[in-house]
Amino acid sequence: LPHGELMTDGEGKIRLAYTLDSDGAFKVQHRLGDSSDWKPLKSLITPEEAMLGGGDPFIGFGPDNENLLYMAVSEQGTSALASLNIKSQETTIIYQHPDFDVEPQNVMLSRDRKEVIGVKFIGDYPENHYFSESEEAKLRQGFDKAFPNQLVRVRSMSEDGRFALVIVIGDTQPATMYLYDAKVGQLRFLMGTHPHLESSQLAYQEPFIIKSPEGFSLHGYLTLPKGKETDLPLVVIPHGGPHGIRDSFLFHPEAQYLANHGFAVLQVNFRGSGGYGREFLEAGVREWGQGMIDDIALTTKWAIQTGVANSKRICIYGGSYGAYAAMMSVIRYPLLYQCAIGIAGVYDLTIMNESDIPFLSFGQAYLNHVIGTDEAELKLNSPAFRANEIKVPVFIAHGGEDDRAPVQHAYNLRDALEKEGYGYEWMLAEDEGHGFFQLEHRLEFYKRLLKFLEKNI
Repeated sequence: LPHGELMTDGEGKIRLAYTLDSDGAFKVQHRLGDSSDWKPLKSLITPEEAMLGGGDPFIGFGPDNENLLYMAVSEQGTSALASLNIKSQETTIIYQHPDFDVEPQNVMLSRDRKEVIGVKFIGDYPENHYFSESEEAKLRQGFDKAFPNQLVRVRSMSEDGRFALVIVIGDTQPATMYLYDAKVGQLRFLMGTHPHLESSQLAYQEPFIIKSPEGFSLHGYLTLPKGKETDLPLVVIPHGGPHGIRDSFLFHPEAQYLANHGFAVLQVNFRGSGGYGREFLEAGVREWGQGMIDDIALTTKWAIQTGVANSKRICIYGGSYGAYAAMMSVIRYPLLYQCAIGIAGVYDLTIMNESDIPFLSFGQAYLNHVIGTDEAELKLNSPAFRANEIKVPVFIAHGGEDDRAPVQHAYNLRDALEKEGYGYEWMLAEDEGHGFFQLEHRLEFYKRLLKFLEKNI
């Protein structure tokens, strides 16, 4: 099978085996001991959930090795922390939130993995919920208080509990690692992803929620230049993915870069994004060029109506699906945006089978599910087939070795623009993949990005 995993219990014995087949079906087998036979476990995740970002729901076995911690779907449709009794196959919900998903990496286990201390989740801000009153739980709560409104994760602890590696990240706090020494009660800085940046230099993210006409709550973030709040040039940045991915109240280097140069930045978790329950996730299926684009436009109009954005100075920019969304947005809403920028973008849905996605586990089933197979519909939702509707300046950047969005996507859009006699800006890095990672290319791209924005908005 394309994908399979084994899981051990607290004693190191293999007790669980699970696979994802080419159709996205999630199959689980378990056994009660070394000598017992493997038996099927009840279905814990649907193929749709697996394909849309549900992924591996398992966290580990409890201290009695009879209860399995995993992520279940709550009555409200959100992802919840649950315990499954292997013998009875009955599920008990430990913690659920009515609006936001709990993610496996944010379940807090004690250092000996015998107790669930609590959960973290990112709603509009990072939040913490503790179930335990142990000394370790109190220590973790102390870390949270030391870094309010930031996501604090204890990555590991020494067996005697003296030392802990602590990771902190927030909107004005790039990911930073500290070493905690309980003997002296101090955190010592070890390293950071952007140690040269001071928090005082960075712009705050402001969460917002608006309702869509369909009744969805659209959660997003505004990052504003320091000292400026109204009549600003606005850059809208749709996230990639698009399914199961989301923007969070965490450090976003591009938003900070643009805010530092005087631009407001808008990010929205449109339908299909992760973190907001199953219904919201599934609402993005077959909506790449329709409902998702409508959600982005709705929040852009909201930014204008609130006075934050100048309606004549708005550009949309993204990578991967975000690049697709940028181009489809200026096609669908030609009077709303003044320019569009895409890097590593998907622009022709009819050639998605030429990417690496079909070679991944259930990759072909994923594509069939999320964009469909009807050629007329694929062309309708492809910027390369609607280039004649692009009436604003565009900047196309791509890597020549991109397997996820092969460079043919960029060529097809470029050729279509040339056929219409439209101008465009172009940057091809032959030795880059899905995005620009080499320093020289990144420097060139962001210089050109800023110059393009300053010219057009």
